[in-house]
Amino acid sequence: MILLNQNPNRQMNEQLNYGYTGNTILHEAIYWNANSILNYLLKNVCQETLKATNIDKNTVLHIATLKQLDWVVHILQKNYPIVNAFSNFNAKGDSPFLCAIRTGSETLVRLYLELCDLNIIY
Repeated sequence: MILLNQNPNRQMNEQLNYGYTGNTILHEAIYWNANSILNYLLKNVCQETLKATNIDKNTVLHIATLKQLDWVVHILQKNYPIVNAFSNFNAKGDSPFLCAIRTGSETLVRLYLELCDLNIIY
């Protein structure tokens, strides 16, 4: 965390040299459900980090949805609605909203529908 304190935006944007190809530190923290780290990172997140994709073109919003971390999805969509949940597609052609449907999480599907501007669906 000392490295992040020196320049949190630059460090969070960088793809890691280990783990899943293309993941940032935020991707990994979400994947491993590292709550303490997530709380810290979500307070210091920037646009570039939210738009960053891994080798599968998954953003952090895709990963949070696939891992069914509704509290993270809520924070990302409420406070940083940069990554569109309906028109941002990964390599499989799934948007975060479609990932919510794929996981079978009624909570996440409802959350996306409640937080979005329904005009973007049409």
